[in-house]
Amino acid sequence: MSEIADLANLMKALRTEGKRFVVMLGAGASISSGVPDAGKMMKAAVEVYATAIPGSDIEDRFDQLMKGPEENRRTILKPYLDKQPSSGYRNLAKLIRDGYFETVITFNLDILLESALHAVGVHDFATIIRGELEDDRILAAVDQPGIKILKLHGSLKGVSSFIFTREDLVGIPNRFVTLLRD
Repeated sequence: MSEIADLANLMKALRTEGKRFVVMLGAGASISSGVPDAGKMMKAAVEVYATAIPGSDIEDRFDQLMKGPEENRRTILKPYLDKQPSSGYRNLAKLIRDGYFETVITFNLDILLESALHAVGVHDFATIIRGELEDDRILAAVDQPGIKILKLHGSLKGVSSFIFTREDLVGIPNRFVTLLRD
């Protein structure tokens, strides 16, 4: 527990110097809200929606399923992703509201963070979804002031993109890798 207190104290001190922090979220952030991990989600979706797709490999069949029309993908994934934010998301939203974080980079398709921000009174933020903007425009948007959520794999509420097939996932451009390292 002392490491967390030490980190919190350092963050407070750095914040008084005008420093902002970037937080990265992966699947573990959403599990406590009831979002299954990717393997369970794939298996469940394939068992319901991909019975006619040949083969025994769950990931191959899921890839084929996700290559279908966008509206079908959204309908298939919504029951797994449309959940209520956990206390962890609510606490993160408060830290964002209080100015500790300005940028969130997430690999999650769910909208739990957006819901948590609304619940704590934060409505002025930009959700930037990879696949809906050209890479250069995404990087420019991330550099703008204000609260930003960069969704690298798409979003349940996105206009046109889920980046969920293996082909899509391995194709994160080097410019984004550099952003993640900085």
